[in-house]
Amino acid sequence: MNKRTKKKMELKAWAKSHEGYFRFREEIKKYPAWYWKHGLHDAKILSVRESGAYWEPRRGKNFRNYLELRLDGSGALFEQKIEWLRFYNYEIKSMDVPVAQLAGTWWLYDTLQALPNGNYLLNFEVDPENGKHWNFLMEFETGDIQRK
Repeated sequence: MNKRTKKKMELKAWAKSHEGYFRFREEIKKYPAWYWKHGLHDAKILSVRESGAYWEPRRGKNFRNYLELRLDGSGALFEQKIEWLRFYNYEIKSMDVPVAQLAGTWWLYDTLQALPNGNYLLNFEVDPENGKHWNFLMEFETGDIQRK
């Protein structure tokens, strides 16, 4: 059994012992509808795409840019059906490596915070499998999620 499999088993055991916590988290209304409430731990980031101006037909709104992360959630602990995440009008506040290097890394954890200006602040950490974890801090206006 490798390190990643062992860690995954430990986290599943912990989650089972804290089921009430996850039911409580599910009921919290402060998270936006597109947010992945149970976490993306061990989802693999397959690719990263940055785009300029974009018209979002569902919202009927222009955005100046977006960042899209394509995921393989089959190995994730909880949110296994997520195909991609999109962050509109994003601005990277801090990063340990360039955004393009996120491809091929494993999502570890994240925190989402609503800001007074109506935007969100996402702090997330990834594991490039070299023993060093990379941290990213990003502000964005809104997000989208695609599930299978």
